[in-house]
Amino acid sequence: MKKHIILTATLLISMLGFFHSCKKEYSCQGCNTSNKPPIAIAGSDQFITLPIDSVFLNGSSSNDQDGKIVRLHWSKIEGPASFSINNVDSAKTVVKLLVLGNYQFELTVTDDKGANAKDTVHIKVDAANITNHPPVSCAGQDQLIILPANSVFLNGSCSTDPNNNITDYLWTKISGPSSVSFSNGNEVQTQVKNLEEGIYLFQLKVTDAGGLFSLDTVQVSVISVKGQSNKTVDIYVAGSENGQAKYWKNGQEVLLNSQSYESDATSITVVGNDVYVAGSEGDFFMYGKNKAKYWKNGQEVLLTGPTGAGATSIAVSGNDVYVAGWEYYGNKTVAKYWKNGQPVSLTNGLQDAEATCIIVVGNDVYVSGQENGVAKYWKNGQAVSLTNGSHQAYANSIVIVGNDIYVAGSEGNGSKSVAKYWKNGRPFSLTNGLDWASATSIAVDGNNVYVAGWEGDYYGMVGGSGSVAKYWKNEQVVLLTNGSTYAYTGSIAVFENDIYVAGFEIVGGQYEAKYWKNGQVVLLPGKSGAWATSIVVVPR
Repeated sequence: MKKHIILTATLLISMLGFFHSCKKEYSCQGCNTSNKPPIAIAGSDQFITLPIDSVFLNGSSSNDQDGKIVRLHWSKIEGPASFSINNVDSAKTVVKLLVLGNYQFELTVTDDKGANAKDTVHIKVDAANITNHPPVSCAGQDQLIILPANSVFLNGSCSTDPNNNITDYLWTKISGPSSVSFSNGNEVQTQVKNLEEGIYLFQLKVTDAGGLFSLDTVQVSVISVKGQSNKTVDIYVAGSENGQAKYWKNGQEVLLNSQSYESDATSITVVGNDVYVAGSEGDFFMYGKNKAKYWKNGQEVLLTGPTGAGATSIAVSGNDVYVAGWEYYGNKTVAKYWKNGQPVSLTNGLQDAEATCIIVVGNDVYVSGQENGVAKYWKNGQAVSLTNGSHQAYANSIVIVGNDIYVAGSEGNGSKSVAKYWKNGRPFSLTNGLDWASATSIAVDGNNVYVAGWEGDYYGMVGGSGSVAKYWKNEQVVLLTNGSTYAYTGSIAVFENDIYVAGFEIVGGQYEAKYWKNGQVVLLPGKSGAWATSIVVVPR
């Protein structure tokens, strides 16, 4: 069953208006003269004060009127030598290690006919108090991995220094089994390999330019699958890493082939020996070009052409494969599902709509979603509204238990949003509406109702301070993160007495795919830019 997460990308707002207008250029050598050039938009100028040394660059508003943008590239054209761009070829990226001075970063976009355009964004970095203070070492959250996975990434990017002058990092093992090796123990991030069953304690020493240092430790627990419960289980998690759809089985990654350079896996289900994964492919910043699809045992099945479509959830009943999602018709999106590849439209295309989760019970097909900001679900194509449309609302997940219908989602309150679920249409609020929040997934076990979600801010929001991944059991909250980072959940599963929640956390600008078992984090292998969207637990 799929549990869908919707994150709104929020543009950074210029804090001060002291910069000149951004430079915009266009060139096209040897290309069709009838081609209209693309438009590069590098975003608003920004101002920061040390020790803050990073900014979020957002070029996703760049567009092309008569084609598509096939490449984006960030580069520094003016400013001090100290800087680091996380991903120079991504529309959205983070620039770190900035120092006192004025920077200019240039965004170059190229369309499918060879034309390109440029725009610049100015970053001013102001001085901080020069009195030296010791750094604060941060070795990251404790981790748990399951054999045969035997390596983890340690990330000290959350370490800080009031004077922004960290010069050295040193990772060491201070306890645990003897078999261990570091890829590079002097980097802020390092991979630890050859782990054995047991509990490890790793120490991070952070030193600044004045010789002051601090220490922090992180615990890594390595267990075998047989030690998890009374039954041996397989844990499947769907997601993506750096634009590549994949899933993990017991921590081992399985890449999913795609015809495009960018793809995403949004939902996973397992039937017998068959693994089904729903998702999409195509440039997610070029709306109207994506394809909806699913994979069966790694073999892709296209549901649409490049019409602008996405698959959000998958379910299998007997020999039938059901996939929920959306597709553009004109300038609106239609909520729909596909049964064995044949589309069934749930809305008429007059308003934007999306189907987010699908389940099949006997001969009945249930789909959750939204239309024009109204949270709703459909039973055999008949819509049931959960909200009245006075505020933007979403239905992200649905589950049926006997005659009861449970739907998880969110509803605005005029300024923020409230995480909630509905039982047979009756709403239950999970948050107080003082912050942004959403319920992304729901599961019911006996008399217990479990809802995964998050509360806080959207990543990249000006003035945002983080978000907390959490779940609720019978409306009682269980925190999965401490709020010092941005963390979001995508899916929840219950097996026997164990609670599994899949999601991701943004640490030091890096996306980390992970899941939590009974609140204990399990970091999924991956280099960077990874997130987890869906989880299923299958007994062997």
